[in-house]
Amino acid sequence: MKVLVTDGQLRKSLAVVRSLGATGHEVWVAEDTPIALARFSKWAAGALRSPALGDPQRFSKWLQRTIIEQKIDLLMPMDDESTEAAIMLGGRAAARTLLPESDQFQIFRDKGQTMALALQLGIDVPGSRLVDTDQDLDQAVQQWPDGFILRPRQGGGGRGVSLVRTRAEAAGVRQRWATSGGGMIAQEWIQVATKWDVGLLYGYDGELLASFVQQELRWFPEPYGASTVQVSAIRPDLVEIARKLVETVGWRGPVEVEFLAEAEGGRVVLAEVNPRYWNSLAVAVAAGVDFPLLQAAAMNGAPPLSPPAYDAGVGCRWSMPADALHWWSHPGRWFGQRRLPGTVQTLTDDIWSADDVGPTVAFPLIAASLALRPQMWRMLFRW
Repeated sequence: MKVLVTDGQLRKSLAVVRSLGATGHEVWVAEDTPIALARFSKWAAGALRSPALGDPQRFSKWLQRTIIEQKIDLLMPMDDESTEAAIMLGGRAAARTLLPESDQFQIFRDKGQTMALALQLGIDVPGSRLVDTDQDLDQAVQQWPDGFILRPRQGGGGRGVSLVRTRAEAAGVRQRWATSGGGMIAQEWIQVATKWDVGLLYGYDGELLASFVQQELRWFPEPYGASTVQVSAIRPDLVEIARKLVETVGWRGPVEVEFLAEAEGGRVVLAEVNPRYWNSLAVAVAAGVDFPLLQAAAMNGAPPLSPPAYDAGVGCRWSMPADALHWWSHPGRWFGQRRLPGTVQTLTDDIWSADDVGPTVAFPLIAASLALRPQMWRMLFRW
């Protein structure tokens, strides 16, 4: 089968390319630059230059044309905007997809709608307030005078999540993210001890094909940024909550539900829902839940099987650049602090693989090309 994987610069796309390429699929990688991480994998059959993702309608038209011209069998969009563009195709898509309906996707893409739905279902969430006006911001400052979290209503990976303690700080964050679209949301400041992520995959009829839980151990920036080290875990209680939320809307395809946990014995609250694959997908594959392969099988019409079991304690690191930035920014580096718990018995890397060295060898070139993009510097300083 010929598969098109979008967002080739992302490490989760690399995980998909490796999984499907190693099992006999012809995998093509799409990105708006020829210097994309996943295209350097030995399992990538080829690369396609896509338009930038700022305009979903334009990207959707490109997808439709490319699928026909390249005779693509399976389409796997990997991030929010590419998934939205693929959903726009609907029944016009010449390739097989496994995607939710547009209204289902928008519920979980918008953190305001997500929190409202969770409250209706009795799921514990942080206190939340939509911030669309200056008056909304003033009310948030009054409600949480000791500080609160301010974040865009759309997006994931810790982008734009800021702890603000004053009206001036909050106004500055809001102004910096004014162009992100979808408005902002203010939330109660949770003293985070750890985070838990539940990954789920649903088939065409809403049947659960796979579930997986990971614990986040390190982040950049701490503690609300993207995770840099994760470890597989068994938490059926969190899977149950995540399924309750996701299955209420009826879902097809991959989805991730994130939770914030206070110190041991404290609250565990819903953080967000990512309506697509999560960045640390490689740890699930390493632990025994090959989500990309399961999704490809479902799209090819294979009958659903029981969700596969997996090993707990399998760790994965996003070493370059995120975990290196974590170390550089962490005060404990001056004291030789050991921040990776000894319970992680197996540790793989999102990018480095002795069996597929191309992405690692190409990383300096990729980093140099990204350094030339002003938006990447703006993103780093926003973090």
